[in-house]
Amino acid sequence: SAMMWVRSNKSAKMLGEWSSTPKLSHPQRVAGPMVTARTGYTGQVALTGLPSGQEIFYRVRFGDAKGTETRLGHLRTPSKTRDVSFVFGGDQCGAGWGINPEWGGLKLFETMRRTHPDFLIHLGDRIYSDKIILERASTPDGLNWQNIITPAKSKVAETLNDYRGNYSYNFLDKHYREFCEEVPSLTTWDDHEVTNNWWPGKKLSRRVMFRKGYRQHNVNRLAQNGMRAFFDFTPIQRYPKDPNRIFRKISYGSHIDVFLLDPRS
Repeated sequence: SAMMWVRSNKSAKMLGEWSSTPKLSHPQRVAGPMVTARTGYTGQVALTGLPSGQEIFYRVRFGDAKGTETRLGHLRTPSKTRDVSFVFGGDQCGAGWGINPEWGGLKLFETMRRTHPDFLIHLGDRIYSDKIILERASTPDGLNWQNIITPAKSKVAETLNDYRGNYSYNFLDKHYREFCEEVPSLTTWDDHEVTNNWWPGKKLSRRVMFRKGYRQHNVNRLAQNGMRAFFDFTPIQRYPKDPNRIFRKISYGSHIDVFLLDPRS
């Protein structure tokens, strides 16, 4: 099985399609949810009963209108006879270093994609919601680093839309988009998805938070918005009895269990 994630630019009904051939001539179809502003125009649906040891290709249609298909996505199901490879990492666009087209953007994702891994284990800090990105930064050797900037990355994140805008920023990079289309991600979070070094109930220093530009000093309120955006932008199984659960075990075939921890809540 797999969780298929997508984002639209308007409200629409999500319909997933998958096949073991890239042409998707006779696809299996699965109905997804309504994608609306309430979900940040994101949606996801579970693909179940996938054949083992296969290349799986998928896409999403929004309603019945032509021209609403997403680009073709890809994943690989485990096999008993094939070796498994994966990549791992974390800390994306951190400490003010954003997407620099002149340098080539987030080139590490292209480097990882070319190794054709079965999946990525993302250890967290997929966004730095507590650190703004300026138009220019100086490298240690005195060169100028030219960032793409957006309104959401020009302030610290406090509202739900602020956090969603941080996740959206990553998708401005073509290498990241192409990587996500070809390689599944097993994802947890760390602190910067909410704010630096937070934990539930932590008393935030008003002086420090004011200096960073925060007006909201209640970490639980920030965490509520940050967690909601995390689930909106992360293909992840939700547990009906514990919908905010992030820690989990994912079995990739019969030989690998990936235990993803929740280092915050």
